[in-house]
This record gives sequence, structure tokens and C-alpha cells, in this order.
Amino acid sequence: MLIQVPPGDNLTTHFAKLGKTNEIMDKASVDNLRARFGLDQPLHVQ
Repeated sequence: MLIQVPPGDNLTTHFAKLGKTNEIMDKASVDNLRARFGLDQPLHVQ
């Protein structure tokens, strides 16, 4: 539950770090990772 307290999620933080190094991931890859880690599910399911 504590991981939900900060804004965003771990992937959002990771992508922000990638952006600082000029690495880019396409939307399909991002969506795939969100589904893989269950971040696309409601909080009570996560």
C-alpha cells in the first residue's frame, strides 16, 4: 500500500530517469510493462 502513496508509479519514475539520458521507450512497450507488473489494474487488485 505504501508504494501507492507517492504520485505515479515505479515505471513512471523509471521512464523519467530514462528521459534524462535521452533514452525513449515507445507507448506499446510502456503499456506492456504496466500490464506485466499489474499496474494497469485497480488498486484493490494490485
